[in-house]
Amino acid sequence: MGDLTAKIKKYFRFSLDEVKSIALASLLIGFMFAFKDFTVSGLVYGIIVVALSLLFHIGVQKIMALYMGFEIDFKLWWYGLLIGLAITFVSNGKVWWLVLPGGITFSILARHRLGKFRYGLNYWPMGIVAFSGVIASVVFGTLFKNIELYILGTQMPFLHNIFIFNLVLAVCSMIPIPPLDGHYMFYASRMWFTFLFGTIFAYAIFTLVFEIYSWIWAIIIGFIIWLSYYIKIERTLW
Repeated sequence: MGDLTAKIKKYFRFSLDEVKSIALASLLIGFMFAFKDFTVSGLVYGIIVVALSLLFHIGVQKIMALYMGFEIDFKLWWYGLLIGLAITFVSNGKVWWLVLPGGITFSILARHRLGKFRYGLNYWPMGIVAFSGVIASVVFGTLFKNIELYILGTQMPFLHNIFIFNLVLAVCSMIPIPPLDGHYMFYASRMWFTFLFGTIFAYAIFTLVFEIYSWIWAIIIGFIIWLSYYIKIERTLW
């Protein structure tokens, strides 16, 4: 723990390029988020929600990366942002939830990786780092939802929208295409990816469509998806 604290003090930072990328992603996705009922205040509100969510998502990944002996940098994905914007325009704001801001790249902290994974980067630790951001988004959003439900006891659109956006960010981040987080976990372990993606996707559907806040049911659905994948696909590859 002391070693991690020292590494955080020494290496944890957002570079100028990362700050610019996060700011630009927040502006564009915030616009998508506010497009349907557009107002200037709604745009500002959307930008704030997106910026807070991305900073927490990437910040947790940075801490986990340092723990694993890596440094990471967030890179903007222009194609993903433009696709999301195009779909938002075509759907008149009804489909704003294709949130594809970008992904992370890895470099080794050589002095801190001595004796570990001596052949360089590999997908398992990278998958753990990438998935930590997905979990961070779920936890971040759930925290605000719990404040709304159990502390304030009344509906607060700002808190509820943070919850919704972070669930959407978690699901979209798990899509297994570069540079999104999901491709690291997919290449690390298809079996784990199937279970985790299935669980998070099921929880998002239960929550956003049916307003059922149950991780138990989500895990059950995730297990069913994992088992189906194993029987239909993975086992046939042996």
